[in-house]
Amino acid sequence: MGTVSRWPGFFAEARDRGYNMLHWTPLQERGESDSPYSIADQLRYEPSMFDDPSTISSDGGHASMEKILRTAETEYGLLSLTDVVLNHTANNSAWLVEHP
Repeated sequence: MGTVSRWPGFFAEARDRGYNMLHWTPLQERGESDSPYSIADQLRYEPSMFDDPSTISSDGGHASMEKILRTAETEYGLLSLTDVVLNHTANNSAWLVEHP
């Protein structure tokens, strides 16, 4: 879907097709395989989803993601459901070093 600035177009399409919920793959920061099911940092959102990853605040992108998902709900009537698969940890995750 590209960066979050493009998502409202997809929200409109989903709404117009009669959907009322979006089911997301994991949105956390991806590991070196670049798979959403291989998470490098379970507490940060994937930087490539943002137009300028350097602007992601120290909250790991939580405020930005909350804003876009709230837009999906309030402006397009779409709830969100996200896969959370914390045990799918990337081989380059700091969690593996901290919790062997």
